[in-house]
Amino acid sequence: MKRKAFTLIELIIVIVVLGILATIAIVGYRAVIERSNQASAENAAKSFDRQIRAQAAFGIDGNPNQTNPRQGQLVLDMLKGLNGTDLIKDLPDAGVASESLTSNSLRVLVWSNDSNGLMPPAPPSGSEYTEPTKWVRLCNVPAFCYLDPTMSLGTNAYSIPVGVTSTITWSEQFCFAFRKGGQTVYLGLSENANVPGVVSASLTTACTGSATDLNIGETTPSTGWTGAEPTAPTNVYYNIGYGYNTDSTW
Repeated sequence: MKRKAFTLIELIIVIVVLGILATIAIVGYRAVIERSNQASAENAAKSFDRQIRAQAAFGIDGNPNQTNPRQGQLVLDMLKGLNGTDLIKDLPDAGVASESLTSNSLRVLVWSNDSNGLMPPAPPSGSEYTEPTKWVRLCNVPAFCYLDPTMSLGTNAYSIPVGVTSTITWSEQFCFAFRKGGQTVYLGLSENANVPGVVSASLTTACTGSATDLNIGETTPSTGWTGAEPTAPTNVYYNIGYGYNTDSTW
């Protein structure tokens, strides 16, 4: 019996069907990866919130009645040992230089309270980036990130907010961005160690400020920011206590 071969039309149909199936599989795979990265960033944000609230529960400057997690020094303590030299691993990928990050590395950024609108150093030749950045990456890489409180805390563009202390009673909002694999999750810290912060993929949901917060020199409630309210981060940010960086794998 003579075997009948496939016709050209049949082969084209098979190729088209296989192409459609492959496209569906690729799209589905990408969706799974994106959900996985978002879940990873969300878990990192929740873990950070739990740890910083656990630290705050011991009180501010020895006062057990002041248990506000919005303390810049607590953020530094998450990056280094209490003696200022021993690095700890509370923040994943904090020990990786920004130039060595990959798309799957976790970036943890904090919104700077710089109210002067300082511009970062001049962008590299050919760069089209001109907008100022107020996001600061929390890292502990020697020569790339300085954890000295005199450089890391304050109102400079590369610093993190000082937050509440024994001499500052108002509570400024703290906003963090956790980014991995192109997915960003935000954390807005609570004012109480017993109350979880707000974790959300929406910046406006997580970091809205508080109607009870006061800014420096103010006597009426404000939105809780000493400077501008947070905007979505880009691949241009500062390393803590250091300079301008362009993240090529953002």
